[in-house]
Amino acid sequence: MTQFLRAVSENRMEQALALAQTILKFEPRNAIILDYQATLAQYINNERELASVREEDADDDDDDNGDDNDDGGSGDEAGNAADVSSSTATGSDDGSTEEASAEEISGEDKDVAGAPRGDAPCQVAQKASRQGSVHDKQELQRLGGVLRDLRKTREARSQEIESRWDEDKFAASQREVEAVLRKFLPDAARQAAEKRAADGAPDQRHSETAK
Repeated sequence: MTQFLRAVSENRMEQALALAQTILKFEPRNAIILDYQATLAQYINNERELASVREEDADDDDDDNGDDNDDGGSGDEAGNAADVSSSTATGSDDGSTEEASAEEISGEDKDVAGAPRGDAPCQVAQKASRQGSVHDKQELQRLGGVLRDLRKTREARSQEIESRWDEDKFAASQREVEAVLRKFLPDAARQAAEKRAADGAPDQRHSETAK
């Protein structure tokens, strides 16, 4: 259990999951570990999905850069020049053509600015996956605190049981010794009972014998 909690606190989730599975082999009905195992599995799946999204995003960036390099700029420049000459020829003398061109250009810039690269579907999925990972990490920390409290309670209970067992064992041993003394050494048994009575623990058997 200590190794499991240490793995969780150090964010070694795959190792923590393996330890949880090992614990369940010995404690298959441990509800806390079962919940922990499900949370760890979900966390690891989210991390793998996040890594996959990052790889796909990197591949898309490489493809976009390759397409831009293959297209070249000469054809675009010629087309732009033709568009400018056409708009100048059909425009009026009061400058409306220039205003329209400015509006079109500003509209295009606005569209580009209104749809930044970060709003691509893959980026949205990446953000959602990252938020889910943060939530899972917080849940793991909470469950870690619960496990630590349970461990402290179990240790305290174990110490209490061991202490009580020692007291019972001592009392049983004392009774066995007194039984032997009564059987073979009646005077010694009587003296032991009197000593215990003088110490504040009256012996019922001695009082019955006196009667």
